[in-house]
Amino acid sequence: MTQPTFPEDELAREVEKTLASIQTAEDEPEEVAEKEFQKTLFLNSRYGHPVEGTRESLQQITREDLLQFYRYYLPSHNAILVVVGDVSRDEIKSRVLPRIETWPSGKIPARTFPQPVFRSKKTIKIDRSITQANIILVTEE
Repeated sequence: MTQPTFPEDELAREVEKTLASIQTAEDEPEEVAEKEFQKTLFLNSRYGHPVEGTRESLQQITREDLLQFYRYYLPSHNAILVVVGDVSRDEIKSRVLPRIETWPSGKIPARTFPQPVFRSKKTIKIDRSITQANIILVTEE
């Protein structure tokens, strides 16, 4: 936790797993509909992008990106450590706490993100040769 290495081979393996997951989701009508809904509702904001990323974004991620993210978002005061298992409080104090005492702290700047919401009627049709239909309706009240 205090000195991550993010090995290149593990990064590549996780990228490949996520790319496979994205491919699988593209065969699920409800997933396709939900992603298009989010993209349309939130226009070009961060909320309109898939959490797992896209094929393009995943293929561009680097080890340095992970290290930068870790340094920026995971200082000690922004993390929660959970210990589970057959371990006593004394063991945690003697074996775990000394290792995390050197974990750097920092200040994460407050960030807000605009929430642009689609305001006019729109119909989006995704034409696929399948026997199942997914419809998402949104009303403003």
